[in-house]
Amino acid sequence: MNKMNKSTPVVKAKDGCQPNDFYHIASQGLVIVTENEIAPLNSTFWPFCDGEEYTLVGNSSAVTCLRNGSWHIPPQMKCVEGCANFDTGPNGPRVAGRKRSYALGDSVTLSCSEGTRLQPRVERIICLGYSWSESAVPVCVPVPEKSK
Repeated sequence: MNKMNKSTPVVKAKDGCQPNDFYHIASQGLVIVTENEIAPLNSTFWPFCDGEEYTLVGNSSAVTCLRNGSWHIPPQMKCVEGCANFDTGPNGPRVAGRKRSYALGDSVTLSCSEGTRLQPRVERIICLGYSWSESAVPVCVPVPEKSK
């Protein structure tokens, strides 16, 4: 039985790249969208991960159908289980330890500028594998003035 792996050569199409060939060499979960049966030569695609529990990591975000009819997928590009990066928004906290993606057990520390505090009062959130330890990112709210 001949199993297909990353070192297995793929058939090169004269007019472009076969999307099925992409899936034979791409890491598990990596997906592209093409409207044609053959991707045009020199075309670029922005892959994504199939499933919310996966995060795209790597040095590049583009996949290319080369002039010779083969796919170029950056070597480090893959989908990993983990938590997605999050947007803290305009009233959101500063994030220490920010990364492009987070693995199980990674944590970030949150803080607010002077005169504001976290609401809810959670200073650290942890990646639990597929989601964060908090269902919503805390926001920074003004500290109430103390009455004298």
